[in-house]
Amino acid sequence: MKKILGAAMSFIFVFMLIGGNDVFAKETSENFSFSLEQGGSFKWMPGMNDLYLFDHPVNDVTIGAMQYTRDGSEVKVMYELIPLSPLGKSSARTLTGMYTKEQGKLYFNNIQRGIYVMKVTNLSQGPVSGNFYAFY
Repeated sequence: MKKILGAAMSFIFVFMLIGGNDVFAKETSENFSFSLEQGGSFKWMPGMNDLYLFDHPVNDVTIGAMQYTRDGSEVKVMYELIPLSPLGKSSARTLTGMYTKEQGKLYFNNIQRGIYVMKVTNLSQGPVSGNFYAFY
């Protein structure tokens, strides 16, 4: 039942996020799902699901995420874009953003060209499940 509810909520969230918006239709997007225990983290490693930001025209990445806990408690999830091998300057840095609500958007601005992976860390008081979309 939880998986069905999660899938339905994901569909509704994606429709609300990109439905009828021409801007998102022209961008590249990636979809990722996760389920993490308290304090757990997961990094999408090379060969799995990399976020490739080659020739990125705007240098901005928008993360649209939805996450939930089993008991309805506050959700705290940290998202990090971690550079693997910058193509431009070697001053690429880890960018961190925090969600403290069930769904929303997180913006990473002025991203340098390069190859990045996304790391998600659960800072909530209990297990968290959810998914996120990266638009770039």
